[in-house]
Amino acid sequence: MSACPCPSFPVTTATGWQPTGLDRTTGPLMFWASVLFMVFFSLMLHLELDPQDTGEWRWEFARLAASIYWLFPTEAALYWLRGNRLTPGHWLGALLPMFRSGARDHEAAEYVWLPLSGWKKVEPELEKYLAVFFRWPMVVIAVLVVPIVGVELLAGELLEENLPARRGLEVLTAIIWVAFTLEFILMISVTPKKLKYVLRHWLEILVIALPMLAFLRTARLGRLARLKDLSKTVRAYRTRGLYARWWRAIVALELLDRVQKLDLDSYLSNLEDQFEEKKEELVRIEQKLEQTRKELAAKQSATSTMSGAAQVPPAVRRVA
Repeated sequence: MSACPCPSFPVTTATGWQPTGLDRTTGPLMFWASVLFMVFFSLMLHLELDPQDTGEWRWEFARLAASIYWLFPTEAALYWLRGNRLTPGHWLGALLPMFRSGARDHEAAEYVWLPLSGWKKVEPELEKYLAVFFRWPMVVIAVLVVPIVGVELLAGELLEENLPARRGLEVLTAIIWVAFTLEFILMISVTPKKLKYVLRHWLEILVIALPMLAFLRTARLGRLARLKDLSKTVRAYRTRGLYARWWRAIVALELLDRVQKLDLDSYLSNLEDQFEEKKEELVRIEQKLEQTRKELAAKQSATSTMSGAAQVPPAVRRVA
């Protein structure tokens, strides 16, 4: 049985639970606001600056991200004033809006809101579901880095002269970053062993962190360009290009790691399927064995009774 990328939730998950307070509205709303912030932030990170570009597009997306940032601390303050339960995850989401997508409800602090599924209880079955759900989509997302690398290798010089084409590749890179970040946040929010998850997914953390380091490295480029400090701008631009190449190499490694896990998961799934079949077969054999033992015991009992009756002397039988 092959692993399905979209399994149904197990019956043990509280599928029908709904919050009674503000979470009914703010749960879905703030999830999508968090994703939107993530998109703006990613575009700000990945729109590259170069000596001929002052970076207006990058800062426009930075302003868009800042324009919705107020929603997140305002939400936390509102719940705090109402006396609702605020977990460390809620405060983290208020300071770093990307983490709001994995925040729990404010009533029981045991449920998260997911698109197409609604409120789901945080339990091991949900972690398994999300791991399987993200398996194939994230492989497809990681594969997107292949055409980016291919275009850069085959048409690097033409790409430098074609700003729209370069912007298209940067947007594609931003989409990849958003997908990896969203997967990591949701998975880390539902797993009980967070440190273990971080240590096992260090490549994914590099995929998320490296563009932010590159952004900090080149954050002064707009000011340098306005100051006409062309030599520093060119040097920083080349440094950013080096970060970008490292990032794509790490994504390629992550892709290989995920493909290998797909093979292992498929093999494990087949073994589990065979194991379940053998268990069912073993149960049937045990039932047949028990039935055969009962039939044999009944037959032996009947034979013993007949044999005992045959051994009684005729005189005894007449007296009886």
